Amino acid sequence: MADTAEARRVERDLPPAHRVTIHSPNLDGLMVVIVQRWRWIVATTLAFGLGVLLALPFMTPAYETSASVLVKLGREQSAPPLAGSPGQGAGLKRPEDVISEIEILKSQALMEQLVNSFGIDYFYFRPAPQTLFQRVKEVARTVARAFGDAYTEVLISIGLEKRLTRFQQVVATLQASLRAEAVKRADVIDVTLLAADPKAGVEVLTRLLQIYQAEHIRVFKTPGATEFLAARVEALKVDLQKVEAERRAFGARGAVWDYDEQRKLLLQRQQEARLGLLRNQQELGRLRSEIAQAEGAMKRPAGETRMGRVEQSNPAVQAIQLRIVERRAALAKLRLNYADDSTRIRDEEAELANLEKLLAGTPALVVQSETFETDLSRRDLERGLAERNNRVPGVEALIERQLVDVQAIERELLRLDALGEESRKLQREVSLIDQSYQLFVRRLDEARISEALDAARISNVALIGPPTSSARPVRPKAMLLFLGALGAGLFGSIGLFLLRDALRPVVHSRERAVELLGVPVFGRLPEVRS
Repeated sequence: MADTAEARRVERDLPPAHRVTIHSPNLDGLMVVIVQRWRWIVATTLAFGLGVLLALPFMTPAYETSASVLVKLGREQSAPPLAGSPGQGAGLKRPEDVISEIEILKSQALMEQLVNSFGIDYFYFRPAPQTLFQRVKEVARTVARAFGDAYTEVLISIGLEKRLTRFQQVVATLQASLRAEAVKRADVIDVTLLAADPKAGVEVLTRLLQIYQAEHIRVFKTPGATEFLAARVEALKVDLQKVEAERRAFGARGAVWDYDEQRKLLLQRQQEARLGLLRNQQELGRLRSEIAQAEGAMKRPAGETRMGRVEQSNPAVQAIQLRIVERRAALAKLRLNYADDSTRIRDEEAELANLEKLLAGTPALVVQSETFETDLSRRDLERGLAERNNRVPGVEALIERQLVDVQAIERELLRLDALGEESRKLQREVSLIDQSYQLFVRRLDEARISEALDAARISNVALIGPPTSSARPVRPKAMLLFLGALGAGLFGSIGLFLLRDALRPVVHSRERAVELLGVPVFGRLPEVRS
């Protein structure tokens, strides 16, 4: 103090040019403050530490209850019965699946179910104190809660907080005490809960995980899937029975036992009938040619007489006729798949017309050999002519009957084609409805299996082990609080004295006075304590 007063007197006696402003204390001032005030600093530091030691017994301990949940690959990753494709199996588990499980665990709805399952009184229950120290601790906690409630009421009154019911307070406290974190590079979720009573913490966390598993099943369940699929199966079953009845009625009405086989047999019969008709027409032409030759020979005078003439069917005619039969069969097959005015049909009809025109200009018979005799008996000619004339009506009748058969076969082919189209249409309807029916039956079985698994609470989440509580409380951390209190007392007291000196500037050394005042120092008076 003497140094301060002397410095002020000297500064006051100095002319204005030599006056200076003393700034905040430097390191020298800090050391001086520590040396001068070390008793107060030590006392404050010990007071803070002692205060923490006295407060520790009155603090509520918090035990950590932990459990681990394994998220496996299961049916929850597969498509639901209403959205899956046929034959689709389980999907691939993604990191988002683990995050989704964490969100379910930390949801407010889950906490509300947990509180409702225990009741609010369970969380407010406190055992009655038995010893004197327990009574003192209970009184201290009651006073602390009263101060806390008063502070909360003040915050509510000024609009900084919202008033919560007891139920909401318990839910908020549980949400703040619960921590769920995903383990890196693993499909495991670590769940921890802070509780004052380790036994109660184990009970609460066990119940929470049970509710979580049920909620997990409910979240991933598709509501109404079984009822919808069952209704669709019944509707498709009725449709399938209806179409099957129509197909059976059509089979009885149209007498179509096998469309492809029947059409194949009819085409074979048509080809055989046309070939037989062609042979008989050639035979009729040969007979008429022989009759004409015989009649011409009968008109000629006796002399050299042609005794015989051997003719055969023109091979070119047979080849053209066979080609026409093949083209007609191809044209009938094309008419089943194309319209009458399509390019394929018109090209085929044009080719068939060209073949018929070529057949009309080609002679049916060619002469193989002729024999002549000079002395031919007219009686033999007459007999041969009569024989051929008798055969002509029979061949003509046979040709007419074969023409009727060919026309009947063509009509049957047309009728069979129409019936075949209707049969294929019914078959397509039956096939489509049956595929849909089988698909929905499989989906219904999957949905019922999923419901059975849900009822048995079988899912892809499992507990690695039952919840366990820590043997020692994790809060409050006594050593950390004690060291923090010592540090706060030490640095707080030093800072307080530094602030005091900053508000009342003091020079603590001769060198500092010479530096600030610019005059020599002749002496220093010791501090005298009053």
